[in-house]
Amino acid sequence: MSKKKKRIEYFAPYDHTGMAAHFEKMAAKGWLLCGMGSFTNTYTAIEPADMHFTVTYFSEADSTDRDTLSRYEEFLDMCTTAGWKLAAEKSVIQVFYSTAYNPQPLETDPVAQVMTVEKAMRSGGVAAWRASMFASFCYLTDVLWDLYDNPVRFFMAGNSWYSILPWLSTFLFLMLHIGVYNRWMKKAKSAAESGLSLPPTATNRPLNFITVIVFVLNIAVWTYTYGRLFVGILLGMTIIVFTAAVYISRYFKKSGTTSMENGFFTGAVMVVIMFGAMWAAGEYTNYTYGIQSIRSDKTPVKVQEYISPVTGKKREFYVYDDEIPLKIEDFDEIVYDDYSYEYSITENPFMTIIEISQDTVPTVKHRELYCEIVKTDSDHFYEKAVDNFTYSSYETESADLWGAVKADKFIYPRNFVYVLQYPGKVVRLSLINWEKLPTTAQRAVIVQKLAEI
Repeated sequence: MSKKKKRIEYFAPYDHTGMAAHFEKMAAKGWLLCGMGSFTNTYTAIEPADMHFTVTYFSEADSTDRDTLSRYEEFLDMCTTAGWKLAAEKSVIQVFYSTAYNPQPLETDPVAQVMTVEKAMRSGGVAAWRASMFASFCYLTDVLWDLYDNPVRFFMAGNSWYSILPWLSTFLFLMLHIGVYNRWMKKAKSAAESGLSLPPTATNRPLNFITVIVFVLNIAVWTYTYGRLFVGILLGMTIIVFTAAVYISRYFKKSGTTSMENGFFTGAVMVVIMFGAMWAAGEYTNYTYGIQSIRSDKTPVKVQEYISPVTGKKREFYVYDDEIPLKIEDFDEIVYDDYSYEYSITENPFMTIIEISQDTVPTVKHRELYCEIVKTDSDHFYEKAVDNFTYSSYETESADLWGAVKADKFIYPRNFVYVLQYPGKVVRLSLINWEKLPTTAQRAVIVQKLAEI
């Protein structure tokens, strides 16, 4: 059985001279290229040998059109006749090797060679880079706007300012790729006009390093921001979707469909699988109630099962026993002893968000308390916090009753919501399932507790 090994290697797909030089060094060490992936190459053990490698580009090599496939087969036969053996291929790239001392070159016209590379890159790599960079830019812009326009909702949704780093690093990484490619192509065309080919660009190790750094950074930020559960679900969905895409594409390719049909059917099935995976992830993670979210890594005291009054499905309510600075029993008696007490603090350079909840299983209609506090020294983020907490249906409340600068309220049967503005602090206090408004004495206790937070 032949010995094989995989190596993490990422070359710029247009750097044909760099790839050829690297594969020649590997052959001299006793490893012959036999497979190419997106970020890895596979080698099989051989006796160390001096080999020549060359990289060619056939822009329609992955087409399913019969005429195109016939031309591709003719191209491979021509290479074999010239003394070259196919070592591996990936998409539009083919890698050939020869053991001859001075093999006949497959590319003799540098200008034609550069045009072939450019055509292949336009149909594959560059188009994908530009599309991905545009998508990253759009998402990054959306995140930055959300952070500017609605920062409280942004951070309370489990995000952090670190969450822009994966998209920013991806955008810059792709922009670097495109910039380096444009520079390489400009130099390659200039050299080709002089009848020369560009020497290897030594892109292997730098791109490997940058790729690994970007990948590790993204995983670290997502793990820190959303928790291991979210990252596990994200990676699982990614693996499922892309693995399915590979096998589905192969199936349609074997069925004799055209390239356009293959892309359409594969894309359609991928969308269905992706939404199915998202639905499954949502079902799996939809086990909390109130302010608890997927980002929490706390261990609940117990889990209570209940039937959702909305969907009729079985759900799980996680009960926590945090020490909270404001609770119902501080200012009123309670007759229910199975509350979940939860307390969380989110800090970032812009503000501190404190969330307090004392709630019950959704099917139990006992009094509940929710308190959200935003502390900030920025006038902009202070105003955005007020905008986030207050809606047009709110009415003005007497600020003196709460010792506040300004107060608003929203009252509907058995539910009272107050938005209180203090210097450097905005509070939204929600009293759910309450029979009557808080008394003056109760408000005084609440104000005292809020001042201590």
